[in-house]
Amino acid sequence: MTDNNHFPTSRSFSKVRRLTIDTGLIKSYLASASEILDMPILLEKSGIPVGDWQRPGSRIPFENVARLLNRVRKELKDEQHGRFAHPVPLGYFRLMLNAVVRERGLIDALSVLLDYLSVMTEEVQFEFVRRGEFVECNMVSKSSASMLDRGTVDFHLSAIIRVMSWLGNKAVKPTVVRLAFAPPEYTPEYAYLYYNSPVMFNQTKNTVCFELSSLSGDVVQTASSVKRYLRSAPRDLFFPKFAPGHFLRGVQEYLEDCLLGEQRIPDQELVARRLGISAQTLRRRLREEGTSFQSMKNQVRREAAIYYLAKGTYSVEQVSDAVGFAEVSNFVRAFKSWTGLTPLRFQSRKPFAPK
Repeated sequence: MTDNNHFPTSRSFSKVRRLTIDTGLIKSYLASASEILDMPILLEKSGIPVGDWQRPGSRIPFENVARLLNRVRKELKDEQHGRFAHPVPLGYFRLMLNAVVRERGLIDALSVLLDYLSVMTEEVQFEFVRRGEFVECNMVSKSSASMLDRGTVDFHLSAIIRVMSWLGNKAVKPTVVRLAFAPPEYTPEYAYLYYNSPVMFNQTKNTVCFELSSLSGDVVQTASSVKRYLRSAPRDLFFPKFAPGHFLRGVQEYLEDCLLGEQRIPDQELVARRLGISAQTLRRRLREEGTSFQSMKNQVRREAAIYYLAKGTYSVEQVSDAVGFAEVSNFVRAFKSWTGLTPLRFQSRKPFAPK
């Protein structure tokens, strides 16, 4: 390998880890826009291969997703990417955030946030309901004849969690999320959308529920921090600051350090010793976070492999070695199970690049 082909250090890789998104989730967010706009042109301008967009389970780098969302927003002049019959004027989210930061407490801020979301469109109502020690945020259609599509629901319920966590500068994690639709193909993304909270499908309503205690405390953000938050909001929507948990982040970062530094991933026993716990405790803690050691191992390898191959400067053999596979054939099989493509087929696609 030449000097120009050195793999990134663990520090540089940490900036891109987990920053790919299932196309199913993005397509659900842009379902209405896809019926209005010429998506192949917008995909090309955003550096997203049409084949990847159409293939179930394909993953797209966040940077390209952010470009696509921004292009759709500007093309439609709509903060909501065409979700509703009438566009929401650009700047509405800034107006809404400037209003909620004026509230002193998080509970009052949540109430104001839902009010602003409700007056944003004539099609959706957001309800603030207290039930004992809990607060429910219900998202309901104002028309009994229409159902809310899952992309619209996921976008708004996850955004409520993000904004509340930002306002308090802490993880405001729901006790449960109830969704009035069947599990989508991108269900694994919910670990990030909903902070690893329990998600129930096929429910009678779309709801995110919080304990009152999680909403204790003051709003710590101000008008001066709104602009900074809006710049980071697209990334926070998919890769929130406060999820997954601290323990899970620690395990994942350690696996990444080993992978990038030694081109291998240690076994559970070694990771457990590193953390000062037993292997049984490690398995239990990961299970509580909604994952497993094997899932984390696969995720770290998958994201690294996608990143390296998308750059187009490394051979399949180099990438296979870099992500810890002793045999290239095993890497090829694993990569195809992750993406639906062989590494060579993946590399032969049009590369992810801005236009």
